[in-house]
Amino acid sequence: MAGPSRLGPVPSFQRKIFQHTSGNEVDATNVHREPAALILDALIGYSLHSAPQGTVAELIRWANGTNAPILALDIPSGVDATTGQTPGEFIKARWTMTLALPKTGLVPEKTGNLFLADIGIPEGTYRRMGLAYRNPFGTRFRVPLVCR
Repeated sequence: MAGPSRLGPVPSFQRKIFQHTSGNEVDATNVHREPAALILDALIGYSLHSAPQGTVAELIRWANGTNAPILALDIPSGVDATTGQTPGEFIKARWTMTLALPKTGLVPEKTGNLFLADIGIPEGTYRRMGLAYRNPFGTRFRVPLVCR
């Protein structure tokens, strides 16, 4: 929504999939005109380098100002994935679905209910990285980490 023309190959493919569902994608200039039943936050993720600015900051303010629940993917936009600090505007998520492994910046007061999602990374990948890994999923695709 903030910059669909700048999406990489994987997010572009996921956007195409979404466009074939009953979901409604609204561009950033018209977002105030549409009621929202649920907001899916995937504006920044783990690549935060400074306070959100421009359209991204406006969308964060808009989302936080609605009555709609917010589901953040990986980490709420505006939250530093390593430290949990918020240098500016940040999403106030009801839920956060973090991907693959928890990030150190996922502090409970900024994530809402926190879940870990399996995105299919083979266990051998973690071993090659030198990480001690025990698969927490079993037959599930997501597990709760912190629920408030």
